[in-house]
Amino acid sequence: MSVDIINHRIIKLPEYLTSSSITSFTEDINMICKDVVEVIYLDCALIEHATSSHINLLWEARHCCIEAGIKLLLINISMGLDAVLNVLDIKHFFNIISYADDRMSSNCLSSSNLIDKQVFSRKVHSDVKSINFLKKDLVAFLQGLKISQLCVYEIETIMYEILTNIRLHGKMNKEDKIEFILEINKEGMKLQVIDPGIPFDPTRLDKNYCPETAIKNKKKRGFGLLMIRKMTDNIYYERREDKLNILTVEKKARH
Repeated sequence: MSVDIINHRIIKLPEYLTSSSITSFTEDINMICKDVVEVIYLDCALIEHATSSHINLLWEARHCCIEAGIKLLLINISMGLDAVLNVLDIKHFFNIISYADDRMSSNCLSSSNLIDKQVFSRKVHSDVKSINFLKKDLVAFLQGLKISQLCVYEIETIMYEILTNIRLHGKMNKEDKIEFILEINKEGMKLQVIDPGIPFDPTRLDKNYCPETAIKNKKKRGFGLLMIRKMTDNIYYERREDKLNILTVEKKARH
């Protein structure tokens, strides 16, 4: 009696991460890992903007494949996902065989490209819809400036991860708003986020990140704040007497 062996499977990494899409992806990976396959191709074509939640799923898929003795290959990697894997210093833990676009060499704000001071300011609620609207407005603003597409992506990522962290952990009321202020000039970028949520100082978190240790301990959470730290030069936190949190991040221009 012969047994047909399916040598590979292809699965897509979901773009929009909801409870159902995350559960579905995790179940699919676990189910495939129980089959007789040699390779899983993880198609990342939908991920133009990679978040810490996408990294969490990649990490889980990697662990599942290692335990099952299956090779995991990433295909159609976008500039954004490539940038995050590099920032977290975990790209070398994944087998990447194809890219969806050209690589962007510059990952810094260049003082020669920046014009006079530009300010982008908004006040938004902490729900997903409001944060996504802010993200679209911010990207439109940044694309009007003479900075690299990768810099646009990094600033967008910093904003998204900060506001998402507040949404998930700030315990804000529905009527409360987050104030977002971005200043860009020839010296670089300064971003302030002011919110009335519970106190939380991200500068006190462990700064001794080691990708090898993360692999060993099967780290699956906490990538968002790590991404913010590695994409910026300075982070400051203040809890005011009027019970407002003020988080300030700075990214210097390359001269």
